[in-house]
Amino acid sequence: NLTSARNNYTLALKKEPGFIPAAMALGRLEEQQGNFGKAAAQYQVIAASSPGATEPVLALARLALLDGNVEEVLKYAKQLQQIRPDYAAGYEFEGIALMSQKSYKKSSRSFRMAWERGPSSNLAVMFSRSLKFSGQQTKATQPLTDWLSESPSDTRVRQYLGTTWMELGKTDKAIETYERVIKEDPDNVVALNNLSLLYSHDRNPRALELADRALKASPNNPGVQDTSGWLHVQQGHIEKGQRLLEKAMKQLPEAPEVRYHYAVAIYHSGERDKALGMLKDLLEEGGKFTGRPDAQQFLDEKQS
Repeated sequence: NLTSARNNYTLALKKEPGFIPAAMALGRLEEQQGNFGKAAAQYQVIAASSPGATEPVLALARLALLDGNVEEVLKYAKQLQQIRPDYAAGYEFEGIALMSQKSYKKSSRSFRMAWERGPSSNLAVMFSRSLKFSGQQTKATQPLTDWLSESPSDTRVRQYLGTTWMELGKTDKAIETYERVIKEDPDNVVALNNLSLLYSHDRNPRALELADRALKASPNNPGVQDTSGWLHVQQGHIEKGQRLLEKAMKQLPEAPEVRYHYAVAIYHSGERDKALGMLKDLLEEGGKFTGRPDAQQFLDEKQS
């Protein structure tokens, strides 16, 4: 139990005061009990007594990140870089902190430094995101494809690659990537949902099947409810589509895409005045959403 473990580590430190593994273990015990302040104090003592040790500084950076203390994260990241300039973690923590400050170009430089020292699955995604947000969208796929060339079974990174291709408008590459994801992970909700959206643009009959598979895998997901509901409406299954879109509306009442889809559903179910009023209000708000041109066309046709 925790008490005996604490006693054992304390005894080990009495015999060998500078024994870092035992001192770190005491800090982790405090974390397990939710005593994060005591854990941080323990790690700070170790860091002060062993200035060349990376373990306590790593732990302090992690706790600062959990606490949302960006300045502390940056401080410990710099310490790690000084202690071990060949170590990826110092640059990775720096990149994460800079991302939280929306310093995307600086974060992408930090992630690149980390990547050169030790690529990983999580780092591939974070590096890609920083490139995307810093305006380097065309480079955003590179860390993902590089990682997958060495770790082809990493479905999470492949899913993120599919989403990145989709955002870049590379539909064929997105479809190819998502198809491989669902082959390896048949219940991957993001891949199923996004693949159904991509297929729906070309009226591919697989679109509804994939949307319903996503719904079965995640029945309470409002994005999935919206996709499946909208596809049912488009195929004339108005009652079922409306039920799903009502559920999506309850969770995402302000989402313009969901509002547009729901308005069309209730128009077809007979609530025409209410539907046109909803569409008019939505379009007058001026917000951007994917279906805005179609919503405007629908409103213009039905009001004429």
